[in-house]
Formats: sequence, structure tokens, C-alpha cells
Amino acid sequence: METNSAINTESTQHPNKNLFTFIIITVLLVCAIGIIVAYFSKPSREIELNNTSQVVSPVQQMPAIEATAGVAVGSANIYIVRENAISKIPVNIDAKLLIKATSTENISGYQLVFKLDPSAVMIRSVKVGSSNFDIIESKYENGRIMYALKKESVKNHILFKDATIAEVVIRPLKKGILDFGVLDKSGKQKSKFVNESVQDVIPSLKSIQLDIY
Repeated sequence: METNSAINTESTQHPNKNLFTFIIITVLLVCAIGIIVAYFSKPSREIELNNTSQVVSPVQQMPAIEATAGVAVGSANIYIVRENAISKIPVNIDAKLLIKATSTENISGYQLVFKLDPSAVMIRSVKVGSSNFDIIESKYENGRIMYALKKESVKNHILFKDATIAEVVIRPLKKGILDFGVLDKSGKQKSKFVNESVQDVIPSLKSIQLDIY
């Protein structure tokens, strides 16, 4: 009788051991799959903005961009193109211009200064070119200033490569050749990028000539 009792005890223990082993293996597999998924779903540490454009609404408040660590040794350039590549524009007709940029520094903000002849052209609107940035614009005398700051939610590095950083809609007011561009400075205001080390990156600038007819 004792022998039969021992055999029955072992037969009830084996299923319990097998069940415990199965649970442990299942938990380990779930953990391993979770680690693999988390690793491959991590966002890239650096992104490159290329020739794409997105429109976002301007924010209501934003501090002026001030660099506190001098001027960076990196380079950048800003140039302007017509959205449809046509340089001739009828007078009193709106036209969209794209502000393009390339930089060797990772950018956390930028400031663009526009100076206008009010008898020749007016700016109808200014919009940021990438959803990674928030902007505000302010008017002064006969010009505009656009401030752009990288959103706090954007953790990636931003490197410009022929990227559209702003869209400007203008309306020519008189016939002739219109030279339109971003100014290097106007008074105390200057066009610049600010890198992640809070240094100014001073861009080279190229304007666009438009034939207003």
C-alpha cells in the first residue's frame, strides 16, 4: 500500500513541475520579445530635413533667439526659390517663395529678417517649413522678423540639407525687377541659426530676382 501511495504522489507532482516550467519559459519569451521590439522601435538619433515642406500654425508666445556661447565654426546658407520655378510674376498677384537652407550644424532655432520697400512689395504671410519647429513673426518698420524654435517634444537632431525652412507669400505692387531676399541684419536684428550648443551660425545669403510685369 505504501508503494502505491508513493507512486500516486509522484504522478501528481510531475504535472505541477511541467506546468511551472512552461510558465517560466513563457515569461522569458515574452520578456525577450518585448526587449527586441523596444530596441528596433527606438527613434533615430539624427534626422535630416530635405526638400519637404509642412505648415504649422504659429505659436502665440516665443522668446527671441539669443545665443550665449559665441559664434560656431560651422557653415550654413540660405537661398530663395519660386515655388513653381517661374521668375515672372504679374503685378498685384500673390506668389509663394520658398526659403531654403543647408547647414553643417545641428539646428535648434533660427531667425530670419526681411526688409521691404513698401511701395514695391508686401508680405502676405510667413509660415514655417517644418513641423519640427514653432514660429512667431513680428513686424517692424518696413520689414518682418520670423523666429523659429525647435519644439520641446522633438528629441532628434535637426540638420538642414536643401530644406524648406519657411514659406513666404508676397504680392508685388509695381512692375520692374524685384530683388527679394533674407537680410543679414537690420539694425540690431540679424538673420542667423542657433545650434545645439547655443552658438550663432551665421549663414551666407542669396536673394532671388523676380520680373514683375
